[in-house]
Amino acid sequence: MALLLNGYKHRILLEGNASSQELQRILPTKFSMEDLHQNEKYYRLPTPLPTAEESVGKVEAGDVLLYGNQTLVIFYHSFETEYRYTRIGRLELTKELSDQLGIAQVTVERNESEDESC
Repeated sequence: MALLLNGYKHRILLEGNASSQELQRILPTKFSMEDLHQNEKYYRLPTPLPTAEESVGKVEAGDVLLYGNQTLVIFYHSFETEYRYTRIGRLELTKELSDQLGIAQVTVERNESEDESC
């Protein structure tokens, strides 16, 4: 899945699970993600997704995870955690991710013309 995050092109390498498949179907063309804990951006999805929560142990910068069944999260810093998430995918390139996402709000645009090539 191809996204523009604050104008920076990113490709999410998706997991082959029901959550990521449903996300592709329901994700809006344009939305904003808010900051949380200065290490992640989150967006409350319009409808719940199927879940397969697991204890991830360590979140890596670039991880795209689902918290609960309706909160999409993109992490821009790595850290240890006891939280449980459903894996959605991973950003292909994480260099300078903190600089690109580490501001108050992120505008996200889905680049549907590039989705097929992902």
